Amino acid sequence: MESIFIYSKLLRVMVVIGIAAVWSDALLGQNLIELRFGGSITSTDPEALNNQISSQGLEINSMSGFNLDVYVNIPLLPIGAGLRYEWSSQDMNNPSGENFELDVRNISLLVDWRIFDNELFYAGPLLTLGYPSGTFMISDGATFETADIDPDQISFALAVEGGIRLGMLIIGAELGYTSLKLEPPGIFELTPQINMSGFYGRLQVGIGIL
Repeated sequence: MESIFIYSKLLRVMVVIGIAAVWSDALLGQNLIELRFGGSITSTDPEALNNQISSQGLEINSMSGFNLDVYVNIPLLPIGAGLRYEWSSQDMNNPSGENFELDVRNISLLVDWRIFDNELFYAGPLLTLGYPSGTFMISDGATFETADIDPDQISFALAVEGGIRLGMLIIGAELGYTSLKLEPPGIFELTPQINMSGFYGRLQVGIGIL
């Protein structure tokens, strides 16, 4: 009976030590909260929209933008979640003074799984689900029309992310695919859906706190 009691005590001590070790590794390898700012470019070909503006010699083939993230690591787990606010734009004109401008905003929930995560670097897959909206403006050089655009569907992105940690400083990157579709702006004879989906790359810097 005494030996069983001793083994039971040892087992409990080992469990406590194991939990403490995992907790310590999580604290050393992760910041509880990360604040990040980044820039991105998406290679996209919104065919229906380009068909409408091609007669003016205008065409969209990419979108550039910025993002702000508030990200929270979940202690003891290799996953985290956060909020991302993105704003991107494309502005083009031709020699005749005709131009268009498309501004897109997207508020997303992001979740990632950092398969590798320690005090030096992290890497793993990332998923975002968002609610996009936008503003579209087109001008013939003398007059212009503007329309607010609602989402056609929830946006999503699938990516692989990675980064390095230099103390509190975080330098990261993402490569992935985003699906972002907006409703027709309603200012064309044949109103096209604005499909800004495509492959993207993102670079960002941030700080880890707490």
